[in-house]
Amino acid sequence: MVRIFLALILCFSFSFGDILGNVRSFLDARTYGSQRNMINVLFAKKSKYIDGQTGEVNSLAILRTLKDNGLLNFSFKSAEQLKISFDIAHSPLLAMKIINNTLDRLGYTYYLTDYISRQDKMLSWSILINTQSLLDPVVFSDMLIAQGVFVLDIRKENKFSWKYSMDFQDAKLKTMDIARNRQQNLPKPNRPYWINAHGAKNIYINAHHKDNWFPLVTFYDRDLNVLKEINLSQDKKRLHAKIDKDVTYVKIDDKYLLDNIKRGLVVRLD
Repeated sequence: MVRIFLALILCFSFSFGDILGNVRSFLDARTYGSQRNMINVLFAKKSKYIDGQTGEVNSLAILRTLKDNGLLNFSFKSAEQLKISFDIAHSPLLAMKIINNTLDRLGYTYYLTDYISRQDKMLSWSILINTQSLLDPVVFSDMLIAQGVFVLDIRKENKFSWKYSMDFQDAKLKTMDIARNRQQNLPKPNRPYWINAHGAKNIYINAHHKDNWFPLVTFYDRDLNVLKEINLSQDKKRLHAKIDKDVTYVKIDDKYLLDNIKRGLVVRLD
């Protein structure tokens, strides 16, 4: 209740100019000048653009309105080097995995790390992407939010540089759904299987009789710290492992080639 009351006070303390200043930072001067009347109308209700939890200007809400009204330009004239920076609170390893998976699903498969620094539960990370189109900040943020990420702020530092501030305290890795206490067939993999094994005590994995599986099974806690690894140089048709109480995620791979399990696997969690 106190947080909501303080947020309301902060909301009224922000001027229309504060919100317009944020709007202007996302647009080039020509677009902002030619669309000024439209912008004044779109952002007249300033309470819509103040975060109810933090009391700060909600940059994602501003970007969503700009995108919905065709005011954001997502294309470059030619391939450019786009810099994306992340200030991350909590679970740095999990954060990097979720960001990597999300970028991959959006078609940004290749990037270079420009800078990285970790201190306890905080991470600063910058990547470089060669692209002809801007990473859509609204789609990207929505995909992260769907995985439990709290997007605190988004800033456009210049035409080719964007910065995201995010909290991963409640984030969860997107994994395959595995029902408990019954066998489940996993399809041919094009990448290692990731499953959520939180609360399970045992995992049973069967390979197809025509495949030669060399197990590489890794157990992680909720922050994606490695707790245990099974790494075998001898092929197996069946594998059983106990799951410790701190395990949240299990990655199932082949030590050499995923083609060794091209017919998929059968998994059971108890």
